[in-house]
Amino acid sequence: MGILSSILNPITGADDRKRKESEFKDLLQEYQQEGEDLSFDALRLYHLRKESVYQIMRVKQYVRELKNCDEILVMGIDRAHAYAKDFSQSMKWEVEGKDRIKLSSKHSSGKASMDPTDAMAIATTFGTATGVAIASLGGVAATNATLALLGEGALAVGSGVAGGSALLALAGPIGWGIAGVTMIGTSFFAKASNEKAIRELDSLISEINKKLEILRPKHKKLKKMISNTRKMNREVNLDIFLNVPNDYQNEAYPHEALAQVVNKCKTLGKMLNEVVLMA
Repeated sequence: MGILSSILNPITGADDRKRKESEFKDLLQEYQQEGEDLSFDALRLYHLRKESVYQIMRVKQYVRELKNCDEILVMGIDRAHAYAKDFSQSMKWEVEGKDRIKLSSKHSSGKASMDPTDAMAIATTFGTATGVAIASLGGVAATNATLALLGEGALAVGSGVAGGSALLALAGPIGWGIAGVTMIGTSFFAKASNEKAIRELDSLISEINKKLEILRPKHKKLKKMISNTRKMNREVNLDIFLNVPNDYQNEAYPHEALAQVVNKCKTLGKMLNEVVLMA
């Protein structure tokens, strides 16, 4: 009835078209904001996870320097440190990436690339279809997987890429793509009939809504990962051992407290490898 009405009454059809264009623009803005929010939260998790690695390393050093420490606890903290291996490698890639950017800036070709911290936040937070963190693939494989998911242009483009736009690429293209919104103001779109324009816009609106339905639960999981990591980081605390004898066999030593800290470190190590599936 709406299409028939727009044909018989072009003025009403034009009004319907404007409303549909406005609806599309608002929804697209919401979709793009979801991507930016996802990127921001991935970065938050990345920094929390770096803190987790430092926590594990501090506990490992403490256990190694503790006299007569139970071998089970030594093995436990070594296991926690092993869990953190892949993430620790990502931290090294981040530093190396920043060094490369500094070096390339001296011989700039006018191209900018995604910030290494943002890239590693994405690579460690979001996983492949097999449920493996991109960063855990290691070296060239990790780079190839990141490029495959984000697209070649995501990591090296003329003006750089916002993490949000890169993350939206993980969810798959939408019709005309994000560039579709710019077509509304072109002569090509202006010449399209109201009926055709409304039909195209309805299709894009439907696609974006489907993508939002996919992204929202993934974002919810990411927020939970942030909350759990922050909580666990706080619980791994060595302050209780500041004023106790540096000898595990001393009767005054809090054996149970150290066992709890080591177990929490192992949990933290495992959490470092948890991912949000995007592909």
